[in-house]
Amino acid sequence: MNKLENYIKDVYGNKNNWFEIEIMKQSNSNRINNILNIKEYLSGKHEILNRENIIHNGKTYKATSIVLQYAKPLLTFQTSFLFKNPITLTSDDNNTLVALQEVYKTGKYNDLDYKVAEKLNKYGEVYEYVYIDNGLIKSKLLPCEECYPIYDEETGEYIALIQYYRVASSGIGYYTIFTDDKVVKYNDKGNILRLQGEYNNLSGLPIHYIESFENDDTMPHSDIEDYVNIIDNMESLISKYFDSFYKFLNPIPVMTGTKLNIGKNGEGAVDKNIVGNMLQLDDGSTFDMILGKMDYNSLKGLHDTLMKDLLNISMTPAISMGASDIANLAETSIRMMYTLPIMKGTCKSKILKEGFMQRWDKIKRLLSYMDIIVNGNVECSFEFAIPENAQQIVADIIALKSNGLIDVDTALTQIPYVYDVNKTKEGLSINQNDNNNNVANE
Repeated sequence: MNKLENYIKDVYGNKNNWFEIEIMKQSNSNRINNILNIKEYLSGKHEILNRENIIHNGKTYKATSIVLQYAKPLLTFQTSFLFKNPITLTSDDNNTLVALQEVYKTGKYNDLDYKVAEKLNKYGEVYEYVYIDNGLIKSKLLPCEECYPIYDEETGEYIALIQYYRVASSGIGYYTIFTDDKVVKYNDKGNILRLQGEYNNLSGLPIHYIESFENDDTMPHSDIEDYVNIIDNMESLISKYFDSFYKFLNPIPVMTGTKLNIGKNGEGAVDKNIVGNMLQLDDGSTFDMILGKMDYNSLKGLHDTLMKDLLNISMTPAISMGASDIANLAETSIRMMYTLPIMKGTCKSKILKEGFMQRWDKIKRLLSYMDIIVNGNVECSFEFAIPENAQQIVADIIALKSNGLIDVDTALTQIPYVYDVNKTKEGLSINQNDNNNNVANE
């Protein structure tokens, strides 16, 4: 009896509809609701839109609600920072490297990697299923809000995945249960649970990339959760300032002293047909329109403080968001500003690499079903989007190589212009052979 069967027996007493009960667990409901809330937030549904109307001078006015979509550019920066260029695959076995590079090319994995990082930043987790489609190895990303992972209660091991969704038009619910060796599908058409199909699972469980909470390895933590409170306060600050600005633009008339006496029939008054409305004041009297004073400096100080906190917490350099003047800054100084993004990028790349390693193992397994046997160890390297002087980097690498301090593979891996080390080596070898033949012919 495998671990999933033990789980179903111990927790649900071998009930046939155990997966219907599983997806209703409170922990699953909380996780799915959190993902849906993040989707709504990114679509522009912010707390500021729930502001109550304002009553001023006895009249009701619609409150200003300014939505700041800072989360989107922050997420875009973080994803692009990781994947300035596609990852570079390396292996100790040339056949393994060539096979994986071909799979990456035909399966469009470079584009998929960007989407994996993007969803990991947004929702804190990603599910990737590797499969064979018409002789080609591909991967598809399962919607996070449809996925319910199952963990062994004793060991915390990931043992199964339920994908569930309900079609709004028909009201039919569909369940797909992934185990290490089977994919089983059910639906509840006509409110009756029925088996739809059972298939062999060649690649095993879908890969679960997860950035978890400190106190729970099974619960994802989205970066957006760290930003929402600060952005909400920025939106509230600016929206309320705009309301105050327009409110105080309504001046209050203030008059001191007395106005001139005008006769019952208008004696002594200026003809309004000549000058329009006019006040006539006695000697020493004054009349002013008083405007409320706005403390712009306090607003700016609060906004700048919140923006600084937002950039620090998200580990985003100020220059990338236009919050810093880059005039007269040397390259070294700019690179120092990228210290925090490099630290965060390193942590993210480790999470991604853990998932990539599972992907490579699954690809090797699927290749074996296609009579392609590869057993080499695979690694990858990320090239972060850091401002750099590529010409100086190349010069340094050439100097190290000339002095025998690094090998060809290491040198090519570090050169910014090289994305496929193996292909570049083949090209260099062909060029070298052509040069040797030309010399021999001469």
